[in-house]
Amino acid sequence: MEEGKFEILPEEVMHHIQSFISSRKAAKTCLLSKSWYTAWCTHPILSFDERDFRTIGGFANFTRKTIQRYRESNLNVPTFRLRFNKIPEICPITSYLSALLSTNRKINESTYLANELILDALKLGVNDLKFEIDASISSYVLPVQVFAATTNLRKLVVSACTIAIDHWPMINNTLGGVTSSCLTSLSLLDVSIGEDTMTSILLGCPLIEDFNVHDCKGFSKINVSMMQYNLKKFRVERLLFCESTLSLSIEIEEPILGPVSNGQISVPKYRNLSSLTLKYVTIDNKFFHNFSHKFPCLENLTINRCSGYEDVEIGGPSLKCISFTHVWKLDKAEFDVPSIQKFEFSVVNPPSMSFTTSSREWESYISLSGNVDDVSWFNKLRKFLAELSQSRISLNVNISIINEFAYVQYNQGFHIAVVENLMLGVKPESTMCSALLNNLLCSCHPKFITLSGDSHPKFITLSGDNNLEERNKKMLGLLIRSEFRQTNPDYLNPAENLLCNLEKVNVEFFDRTLMQWQSFPPWELFFVYSKIAKGREKIRFRLRWGHFSN
Repeated sequence: MEEGKFEILPEEVMHHIQSFISSRKAAKTCLLSKSWYTAWCTHPILSFDERDFRTIGGFANFTRKTIQRYRESNLNVPTFRLRFNKIPEICPITSYLSALLSTNRKINESTYLANELILDALKLGVNDLKFEIDASISSYVLPVQVFAATTNLRKLVVSACTIAIDHWPMINNTLGGVTSSCLTSLSLLDVSIGEDTMTSILLGCPLIEDFNVHDCKGFSKINVSMMQYNLKKFRVERLLFCESTLSLSIEIEEPILGPVSNGQISVPKYRNLSSLTLKYVTIDNKFFHNFSHKFPCLENLTINRCSGYEDVEIGGPSLKCISFTHVWKLDKAEFDVPSIQKFEFSVVNPPSMSFTTSSREWESYISLSGNVDDVSWFNKLRKFLAELSQSRISLNVNISIINEFAYVQYNQGFHIAVVENLMLGVKPESTMCSALLNNLLCSCHPKFITLSGDSHPKFITLSGDNNLEERNKKMLGLLIRSEFRQTNPDYLNPAENLLCNLEKVNVEFFDRTLMQWQSFPPWELFFVYSKIAKGREKIRFRLRWGHFSN
């Protein structure tokens, strides 16, 4: 069919469609019409992936012809993506020599081609460059020209290669080509880089706003003090099993207050940092001192699986989202966050907590997974949740019972927090008893109780009994018993001291057909499993509390 019989799509739309497919498949769209051919020839994103080709030779021919076409047409390439396969391993000793020669040839071809394509992209004015090798850290060394002042590079993502300072040229006894006046976003993923090289890059790229370091090796600390005026997002993540523990060093001086002018004083350091993420790094208590002065504009804070601290003191007028997950040991935590919207906290045992906020609409997701050996644990839990009672609380409790314990001494005047949903798991299962449940319900008043696994993917959980049916039946018996005793005081055990004020218990299951919760009489719980396919049932208990409940 002739092209004139159809309405021609705008070139921007064709570019957008081609961006969702590989370069090799995008090239085939040229067969559709002349307009598709023109769109392919002028596409602003070049994406080359060696995995789309059978041989390195075919990959090299395709990429070089494409780059040559852009060069001859005097076109710029705003975005450039380049991905190489994993360097093959040497074959068994029977064919050692031939395999070695083949491997070396493959390594040389790949290295030369990577250098050639990256340098060509820089000459074509690339603003956004992503280079990755489909492997763990390789010996390939990124060209120093990537950090040259003459480039237009603003965003750089580098994965699975080496960045080495000893490969950079010396000019007048100083490092040459290590100054990037445009780079604002830098992500190093699974990269080998020494501390001297890291420091040189950060000194030479003063405009970096977004800095991401993920599973990199070769250094033991990071000093970002030279980036204090522009840094907006800072993320450091490490794997659990690293060669060495990364000790994060952020040199932060106390803010120096200058003369007052128009009611304002000089701003402290890191005044532009809005997002900070640390994972598997070592930090100490000093890191949290004067937090609001160090990070006055911080909005998002994530501390995940970090160690080295036991006390937390965090404040800030701009903090909206805080996530402390997989905290193994914490004695004291103080938060002064007037604008909080979301609070995640995953810890082994409830610490001493102080939480101050003026926010009215916020949510908290709490996970506790420690050992319970006496009733003091429940007293700590009650005080901990009381500090968060202004929020909508979701609570995940996975505990191991060490010793038998009595009923907690209930204080009628103490505030008991309302919990939207309580996810409960107890080990060993035989310890689920009336004393445990009443002590737990004395610490909080949940609207719903669910017996299942992990309620939140970031929470610490303990595997419970796989027989969910028996666990639900046992929980129903305990809840019905508590409800009966509250409405029939003559049957109440004096040791329980009117713990719960529980008035009504209903049972609900999730109907996958209607995609909503359905209620049914509690006694039908013993028969409902015959109506619902095994492995698909999801049951929860709805609790209604008396007027003494907060």
